[in-house]
Amino acid sequence: MRKKLFYGMLVLCVMAVSGCETLPKKFIRKKPKPDYTPSVVFVDQGAFQKKYSNEYYYKTHFTLWKTWQDEILLNLGGNAKKVKRSAEEAYSHLDQMSRYLKPEKQVGLKPLMEELDRYVKRFQNGSDSPAGIMAMKSGLETLRRRVNNDFYYEKVKADVLPDTVD
Repeated sequence: MRKKLFYGMLVLCVMAVSGCETLPKKFIRKKPKPDYTPSVVFVDQGAFQKKYSNEYYYKTHFTLWKTWQDEILLNLGGNAKKVKRSAEEAYSHLDQMSRYLKPEKQVGLKPLMEELDRYVKRFQNGSDSPAGIMAMKSGLETLRRRVNNDFYYEKVKADVLPDTVD
């Protein structure tokens, strides 16, 4: 009985060790496969072409500036975070507008941008009194009128930079 048990155990051990794979393949740990494999994208090194014209970009930024400026005036005295975000966006679009203008016309827009930047900083600092808010509203409306009257597309279309690719 002991001999049969010994031979049975011996056969089980031999079968367990031999298996279908070779010994190194069975007991060497495999490296995990990465979740993400970066792929290589080859880009043609031709000339860069803009998707739209400078006029289109100027009009777009002007429209977006006007929308954000109206948003400031609408929410002034209400949600401070919304006013702050609106002011930052309006300033950003005003800055983008200036990039599409000739340097002579940029000089005229620069003081208006600086004025809007002062309002942005005031909104970032925080609370103002109701009288201060009314003064800001009056100043922001004046700023809106000045930009709207002096920098709408029909008035500055001769001063928009021509379409060129660097």
